Amino acid sequence: MPRAFLTLLLLSLSLPAVALDWEYVGMDGIQATRVVVDPLRSRVFVGTYEGFHYFDQPTGAWTERDWEGWIGRQVYAIDYADALPLRVITGRENAFFKGYLEYSNDLGATETWVYESTGGSVTDALHLDGGPHFACTWSDIAPGELLRSTNAGVSWTPLAGHGFYAMTDLERGPAGELYLAGNVGVKWSQTGGTSWSSLTGNLPAGQLVHSVAYVRPGGDTPPPTSLLACLDPGLYYSDAPGLWTRVLVSACRRAAGLPVPGGPWPAPDRFAVVTANGRVLISRDFGASWQDETGALPGTAIDLAYSPWDDGLYVLTASRGLYRFQDVVTAAGEAPAVNASLAAYPNPFNPATTLILRLPAAGQARLRVFGADGRAVATLIDRELPAGQTRLAWQPQGLASGVYLARLETPSASATRRLVLLK
Repeated sequence: MPRAFLTLLLLSLSLPAVALDWEYVGMDGIQATRVVVDPLRSRVFVGTYEGFHYFDQPTGAWTERDWEGWIGRQVYAIDYADALPLRVITGRENAFFKGYLEYSNDLGATETWVYESTGGSVTDALHLDGGPHFACTWSDIAPGELLRSTNAGVSWTPLAGHGFYAMTDLERGPAGELYLAGNVGVKWSQTGGTSWSSLTGNLPAGQLVHSVAYVRPGGDTPPPTSLLACLDPGLYYSDAPGLWTRVLVSACRRAAGLPVPGGPWPAPDRFAVVTANGRVLISRDFGASWQDETGALPGTAIDLAYSPWDDGLYVLTASRGLYRFQDVVTAAGEAPAVNASLAAYPNPFNPATTLILRLPAAGQARLRVFGADGRAVATLIDRELPAGQTRLAWQPQGLASGVYLARLETPSASATRRLVLLK
């Protein structure tokens, strides 16, 4: 295991003197179901009992896509399409408790019904980077379905061979792995959903897995099974297939990795969970201690998501709205580092951008670009640089449209810049 002390943990909560200062984002009084972040276009989607809303992070504007007064329009799953900026896919439940899927080409202004499941409500939907979309369903009276779309949600095909009766959650890994959670634990596919292997291992037998989250443990080569699993007996972590360690004794529903200070991608040193009783807990030392950060957060927390656009932890409550805390990765009492700066213009860009670096002192510097899976896709600088400003033109070759992170590192300073490549 990456932390030897895990087996010695008391697994109890330590309460901070001051909880996070939550900022109200919107949607108070609306019954909500799910929060999903689109990092490519800086949008936050929130499912409701009558549709969905989305929040444009750069402008702070909300758009409502509810059918007020209608039944059977609940949205429990939301996905977007990397290559189609206005495509939204929603997983819903109708008045007969059957799940169905819709897609929209105008961010929900108009929607097209495309599939009704033989099982219950659609519990999750996501897509692999540059690959197909998936959705899963849950039912107490009929077998759930795992569905695949190769045209960004326009049509769906059921997949067999997964062995689940009821599915709760989907997750993706850094190299195209697909994870599935539900009544028989956790499984993964390295073949786009055509074949499956169990990761359940030593998880408590007979326990429903409510959700899974891939968390990057750092380094240039992330392991394929760095996972958090939320169960009633607690939160479990695995960095090897089938081997799990409990890092929190508290019934959990959702989890999200948080980046280490100054780091570009989520790492399991720091993660946040929503518990079964609606608390928000954060660990900044791989589960050795936990802080209850619920504080004055109104209502009952039901879901959470991390956004790299504003370094914000977004927490959704059942009916009191959406809240966030920015700079959530910095623990109380941590002193900010002396930082370099890194800018890019234009950004978004196609086909090239200029990176503008500024160092507080001369010294060795390394500038790398990371893809959405956390892998380094380019090393642009690895040499001595003078203090002050350095400019570098970058025209990526062979990279797909998407979100990338440029990371500048020196022995005493660092900076990160989000880049959006459009083709």
